[in-house]
This record gives sequence, C-alpha cells and structure tokens, in this order.
Amino acid sequence: MERTAYRVFPRLVMTREPYLFYSSSAGEAAWAREQTDTDEHPLALTLALKCFQRLGRFAKAREVPPVVVEHVRRWP
Repeated sequence: MERTAYRVFPRLVMTREPYLFYSSSAGEAAWAREQTDTDEHPLALTLALKCFQRLGRFAKAREVPPVVVEHVRRWP
C-alpha cells in the first residue's frame, strides 16, 4: 500500500502530524463557514481542503483516519 502512485494516509498517524499538516488557519476556517449553509458542512469542506493540501487529491471519507477528523473538528 505504501508503494502506490498516489499519496495515502499512513497506517499510524504520529501525534504531531495532525498539528503540522491538518490545522486550518483562521482564514481557511472563515472561508469554509462562508461557503456552507449548515454546521456540519464547514467540517467536511475544511477536511477536504486539508486532505487535498496534504495528499494532492481528495480523499474518500472512509480513508481519513479518525484522529485527523477529530483534530480538524476541534481546530478553529
């Protein structure tokens, strides 16, 4: 799995990795809130944005490790 043509999430996400790669800026969080109309959608949009920035592609929901989802959920 690690030798694929596209980037994937590691099997184990290190403790610092969510803070380094998946923390959204205040501008990104504000943009996500402006682009959506419900409370759940900014999380999904921000998660898609951060995964795209890290992986270079949009990740399927089942691919994203729960620790990454929880980190994005708690971040501003």
